[in-house]
Formats: sequence, structure tokens, C-alpha cells
Amino acid sequence: MDRFRYVILGGGMVAGYAAKQLAEEGLESGQLCIVSADVDLPVERPPLSKKFLAGQKSEQDVFINKPGFYKDHGIDVRLETEVRQVDLSARVLRDGGGREIGFERLLIATGTRVRKLDVPGGDLANVFYLRWLRDSKEIRRAAESGARRAVIVGGGYIGSEVAAVLADRGLEVTMVFPDEHILSRVLTPEMAGYFQRYYQQRGVKLLTGRKVVGFEGDGRLQRVVPDEGEPLAADMAVIGIGVEPVTDVLEGTGLAIDDGVVVDEYLRTDVPNVWAAGDVARFHDVVSGRRRRLEHWDNAVSQGAYAGRALAGQRE
Repeated sequence: MDRFRYVILGGGMVAGYAAKQLAEEGLESGQLCIVSADVDLPVERPPLSKKFLAGQKSEQDVFINKPGFYKDHGIDVRLETEVRQVDLSARVLRDGGGREIGFERLLIATGTRVRKLDVPGGDLANVFYLRWLRDSKEIRRAAESGARRAVIVGGGYIGSEVAAVLADRGLEVTMVFPDEHILSRVLTPEMAGYFQRYYQQRGVKLLTGRKVVGFEGDGRLQRVVPDEGEPLAADMAVIGIGVEPVTDVLEGTGLAIDDGVVVDEYLRTDVPNVWAAGDVARFHDVVSGRRRRLEHWDNAVSQGAYAGRALAGQRE
């Protein structure tokens, strides 16, 4: 069994920024292991639905740290590694092959997974979700391969950003979502009205108050079926209906789980030398005086850097 002073469970933005901070704090070679289910090194999330998707940034531009960073600092990065068991009493992670990774200090950064739309035809080619770099690549490839009509399912950040990029690429874009207006979680109706007019003036069609109940096609997407009205002709669809924290593997470990991993204002769990940060962390916010869980890139950046300092022994 390999054992490390620090282990980060998760390979997203928190992992990238925590590793960067640990390196600045004097990390020694062989002290840190990042265990990630992803196929890519930690990347910035925003470009995946914006500039990378638009072709304005390259793959190398979206990495948080240059690929050589991890080797240069002696960081063991284990990609495509799904952890099946977390044993906090033994201080061990076990992957699907039974391999064990020991730790002294653990940072839980499992993030979130996309919510899936459970309707007929959801497995057709050119029906996409956007979470990873590989997802953005596939969506960009479809847009560059002759797709003319795109349907976006969802009216939140991901749906709005992808709709803007695809419309700018010249595709006919229709957004379908059940809310009365776009970005309903963060915008007032008046603010949303401005953005809806902005989108419509640029050719984006908005079907508000509608749900998608199916996808149709002969192996490949051809139509999106709303709960009211005629099916929508489509060459591709991108689904963005929210995310949920990844805590399955942490059940039964003794950690407090409540819509994420419960931590204090120092991102500490109730198990010594175990922290959680980013989308998965439900933390005590000293400003609002309540527990919060934030699904936002800036939170992942800030908490990732803070967690790196906390792992190194700082307490602020």
C-alpha cells in the first residue's frame, strides 16, 4: 500500500488549486496524491461552457496547472481511479481494483455530478451533458461537424452559456426550461427579462414553462419532445438541469452528510485531519451565520487554496 502525507479525493478545481497552494507552502516530493475519476488533469470549469467550447481557448489553456507541474513537485496523480471505499479509521482509500492508498490528512473534493434527465431516448448520439473537459470536446466537435439546430434543456448557467456559444457559432438554438424566466435562481424577473430579450434578439428561441419528455431519432438525435407542442427538430441537445453533491462513497464513514459533507468555518469535518471543500462542502458561513453549499467556480478556487493552507497546518 502506498501512503502519503496528503491525499485529495477528487480531481476538479479544488484539487488543482489546493495542489498549487501546497506547492507554495513547501510541499516535498512524494507527499501528495490526487485521486481522480476524471481522464484529465484538473481544469478550469468556466471555459468548458465558454471560451474553450467556442474554440477561443486550447486544451492547454484550461489546465489549472501546467501538466509538468505535478511531476516537477513529485505529486502522484491517479486519473481514471474510482474510489469505492473510504475507511477513515484506517486512513485508507480503496479503489475498484482493491488497491489501497493511505493518508495522514485527507481533503474531500468529490464535487458534484450532473443530474440526468430520465426520459426515452436519453442515450441517443448527440445528446450531451457538460461536466468534464471531454464533454466540452464532444459538444464542440458536434457543433463543428455540420449540426445546424441545437436544443438546450435547462435555463441555468450551463444552459445559458452553451446557448450563447452555439448561437454565436451560427446554430439555430432553442432553450427549453420549466421556469418562467431564464436564470431563475439568481435573477429577478426584471433582470431576467433584459437577458431574455438579449438572447431573442440574437436568434435564440425560448420555450419557458416547458419540460422535455423525450428524445427521438434513429440512433442519433433528430427530435426533442416537449410536454406541450410539436417535437423540435434537432441535430444536438445539451442538458443542464443542475447537479448534486457526490457523497455516495462517504456514507457510513462517520462523516456528517447533509446535502454535502458538513464542515465548520475552517472546512474541517468532525473527523480529525479530514477536510472538505468546493461544491461538495456544506460549510458554516461566518458572514451569513448559516450553513451553505455553493456550486460556483470562485468558491472552488478560494476554498481550494484555503484547504491547501489548512492541510499544510495553517489555521485562519
